[in-house]
Parts: sequence; C-alpha cells; structure tokens
Amino acid sequence: MNHGFHHVAIATQDIERAADLYKDLPGYETVFKLNGDSGKQALDATTGRRAPSARIVMLTCGNAVIKGLEYHTPQPRPDAAARAVCDHGLTHLGPQVTDNNAAHTRLKAAGIPFHNDPRTVGGGLWATYGRGPDGNVVELLVTPRDSALAVVAA
Repeated sequence: MNHGFHHVAIATQDIERAADLYKDLPGYETVFKLNGDSGKQALDATTGRRAPSARIVMLTCGNAVIKGLEYHTPQPRPDAAARAVCDHGLTHLGPQVTDNNAAHTRLKAAGIPFHNDPRTVGGGLWATYGRGPDGNVVELLVTPRDSALAVVAA
C-alpha cells in the first residue's frame, strides 16, 4: 500500500548552508540531524556505494520533507550547478508558499539568484525559479493550498 511521497534528497557541498536556505522558507524546521559513518553494510547496500559517509539533515513543512546530504565518502563528482532544467533527472523543487513576493525577497537577500521576479503563470498561480547554493532549482509557487489540480496545472 502506498502512503504517499515521503521526501526529496539533495546532495550538497555544505549541509549547513543548504539547510539554512530551506529554513528561510516559512514553516520549514529541522527535525533530524545525523553523522552517517562509513562501514555499515546496510548503508552500503542501500546506496550502492562502498563505505559511504555523510552528514544528514531533514527539514519538514507540513507533509513535505527535504533531506540534505553532505557526502564525505565516496568523493562527489564535480559540481553541476548550471545543469539546465530541461536535462533529464530531477529538475526542481516546488515549495508551496502563501506569499511569493516575501519568500522571493527573503531568499534573494540571502544570495539566491532568480531567473525573474514572481509572476502569474495563469489561473491565479504565481511562480518564480531560483537556484539554491548547489545549483538546485527551487520554484516558489503560490496555489490554492489544497488543490492538487492547481499544482498539476503549473
């Protein structure tokens, strides 16, 4: 039985910097921190890597969970901060906010570059894309709070 979607995980060079970005969005709070040591067979099997180690932070807001991972081993590949949103793979995170302008202003002041100022994308939806500290695209989105159709229309 499927219970829904639990979390999205983001690998980062600096776990504190990444966590601070998401904590700047209203409602997100840190609920879990862990230093994952290497040499645990279950972790090796789950990640498909030999002797992984990472610092982990989990943040929640409502039923949304963001898991940040700062891997120490194995060594991450070079930064892909300019990865285009049309490239295959995870393209962006879409936190739902109640005030796009306020969230945009707060994150822009924290040094997050945005593609444009918040604007309507039709049907009462407002959105803007910015890039987090590791190049991850974050779409700030204003929709009717409980409308899955509004989210799909974006």
